[in-house]
Amino acid sequence: MSGLRRRLDYLITAGHVRVVLSFMHAIETWKHRDQGHRKEVAQFADTMQPLWLLNRNYLFEEEARAAISECCDATVDIVWLPEDPLGWIPPGDEHGSDQGTYRFCPFRASPLEIFSQARGSTPKDRSYGALGMASLVETFDDAPDIPSALLQIHQAYAESQPSARSETPLLKGGEDFAKYVFDRAWRDLSPNGREAVQQLAASIDLRGCPALYTYLHIRPAIHKDAAARPAPSEMPDIVHVVAFPYVDAFSTDKRIVDYLRRSKVTSQDFRQDRIREMKPFRLLTLAVDWLEQTVCGSA
Repeated sequence: MSGLRRRLDYLITAGHVRVVLSFMHAIETWKHRDQGHRKEVAQFADTMQPLWLLNRNYLFEEEARAAISECCDATVDIVWLPEDPLGWIPPGDEHGSDQGTYRFCPFRASPLEIFSQARGSTPKDRSYGALGMASLVETFDDAPDIPSALLQIHQAYAESQPSARSETPLLKGGEDFAKYVFDRAWRDLSPNGREAVQQLAASIDLRGCPALYTYLHIRPAIHKDAAARPAPSEMPDIVHVVAFPYVDAFSTDKRIVDYLRRSKVTSQDFRQDRIREMKPFRLLTLAVDWLEQTVCGSA
């Protein structure tokens, strides 16, 4: 066992750290041609006992539901483990406030919820059951038509010429995307209800939706980097960044940390009871160093 892996193993088994991996890690592992490498990476990820970050659409929509509920005087609670009860809790319920409560968890235990092809294989009595990457890779082998449009969109953006990217206005696109998220989050309402939601959403400070706010600010940060063309391999990391407000240590590569710095998104943008420490690190080793000093040094 390598030194880094041994340190991670201690932090996790001692209960100091919970790991969140994006579903993009699973896709990248599944796509690797070398079966031996796939198995090794999957088993390493399983030793980290990760909580899985569901896709960005889930997280954006949960934030939108919470923001509208808060607009209507509900209390919003963030829970850091997937547990019941989640969603809307009526006033007077033992878990709710006098005005009612909306509770959501940024992370969910089962990544299978992402893919419609795989939903049938999720045990109904284990909706929050642990599922390792090794098992997920096997599922991918059985369901090869995994949606890849998100990867393709980001790759096309990365491969576009810097001059073309720098001429594309993103602000209007960001506003349209926010409207789209709120409409999707409340798509079960009647047309009149959805219109009322959009009217409310137009007055909402998007800092109340930390993942959506971060995503909308990091895209222009990349967009302004017209002098350097982002590598296609970096684009999946932009998907990971939606987790940034909801983690203590965020490990990514140097370019993504640079984009985060240019976006000027910090913990001061958000209510402190909604977010975690939000520390970005260019190397996993540096993240582990900080975690050891923070959680073990204070233990």
